[in-house]
Amino acid sequence: MVITDILFDKDGNFLWASVAALVAFIAAVISIVNAVLTIRSNFKGNVTKARIEWIQEVRKKSADFIAACYDLFEFLELQSVDKIDSDSKKEIARLKNEVQKNGTLLILYFGPDSSKNNDFVVMIIEDLVKILTSRNLWMFRKVIPINTNHLDVLRDFLRLYFKAEWKRANGVLKNSKKVQAYLEKDKAYEKMLEIFKDRLEEYEQKNLDNYERTKINYEVLKDRQDD
Repeated sequence: MVITDILFDKDGNFLWASVAALVAFIAAVISIVNAVLTIRSNFKGNVTKARIEWIQEVRKKSADFIAACYDLFEFLELQSVDKIDSDSKKEIARLKNEVQKNGTLLILYFGPDSSKNNDFVVMIIEDLVKILTSRNLWMFRKVIPINTNHLDVLRDFLRLYFKAEWKRANGVLKNSKKVQAYLEKDKAYEKMLEIFKDRLEEYEQKNLDNYERTKINYEVLKDRQDD
């Protein structure tokens, strides 16, 4: 079939109805294409917006956690007496609670990822929370400020991480592989991972062991319920 078969009848008369149908068909195709392009554009825009909102929210939660840790470190450094009084005990309990609360909230934003960046962040947070909420915190307060190094690492790591994610949100880095390649070019990033390499492996193995124990306990409990 050629175009003339559509536009002219067998007697050679021009078919205006065919023209109208053809125009309507072309308009429909253009409309569908525009709709698809709009959906893609909106989806991309929504993803970008969501990513930027995530970065802003995690930045805030990170600042809250880091501030809570520094507040507790500072309070401990200012104590010169050996025996804790009731007021100091209450303040330490309050500061511990802030560290625990903000640390837990921050961890929820970092799920497992193939690059292990999120695992690294969670490991540092959990280590700090464990140190700063210890029952023996007051007893070892003179050596605990050394662990501000952990906090400095967390701050610097997040600064690099957020910068890379911001570039991804703005389209400079197209995907997670580009983000990782960008991070690996930074000497500070590589140094931090090198320093904590063994600790990260230990942390990951500990989590696997915990899951295995949970599985065993669950199976034991299930067997008892079946009995």
